[in-house]
Amino acid sequence: MMENISTRKKLPKAPIKEVSIGISMNGLFNAPEDLDMFYNNFSLKDKYSNREPLKSITFEVGAEPKVIENASQGSLLSNSTKDEIIHIESNRLMFIDRTIYSDFDTFWGKFTNITDSLCETFKKEIEIFDISLRYVNNFSLPISNLHDYFRILPMIATVENEDCFANTANYLAAANIISSFDGSVQANVKTFFNALSQNKLNIVFDIDAHDIKPCKMCSSKDLEGRLLFLKDFKNKIFFSNFVDAYEIEDFK
Repeated sequence: MMENISTRKKLPKAPIKEVSIGISMNGLFNAPEDLDMFYNNFSLKDKYSNREPLKSITFEVGAEPKVIENASQGSLLSNSTKDEIIHIESNRLMFIDRTIYSDFDTFWGKFTNITDSLCETFKKEIEIFDISLRYVNNFSLPISNLHDYFRILPMIATVENEDCFANTANYLAAANIISSFDGSVQANVKTFFNALSQNKLNIVFDIDAHDIKPCKMCSSKDLEGRLLFLKDFKNKIFFSNFVDAYEIEDFK
């Protein structure tokens, strides 16, 4: 039995700047030849023609501190404009889309093309232990009556004895939210506030939802129900933190 998926109308202008899906898998991409085999058989190789090695950065502390950059086991595949990225590392694949967001079906279609090619290459049931769906929203709201629009508020005190001694320039709020219906579904939610002026805040509202129930994938169809549930969970977090998202001018 699954919780009913909410139905709500789309925002005419959703403030989505980046969306990604990630899957963590057992026993894939553990060896460099796995990456080569996938890329050589990848049906979308012409579209994602840029291939770069992943790099790891470490800091060496000493008399002369150093930043050490090394190639790690993994690859970044991207299109010609580098706004669609496939991030592959040991046991994990993530698709990041920074193009103008139209709707979930279009984004989901891009991802299924990648995962279907993955299944076709390895020709086996793929064990998955984490599915993630992340939406990064970016928008601006007035400072003076922020509470009339948005329910997450910068709450550090800058007034003493009725005197304002400072203005908040930047602020970060973070929370881990667990579904009351399914404890294996949770979201890491970060809200960044940046004062653009005395009157306006820029807000990054980052919702990263995860389902950590183990499952098996033979095709992208095996993930569809789980992703729709994560999308609904993400939407509930987004809309419940606005007084009325449909009344915000930038979203119309």
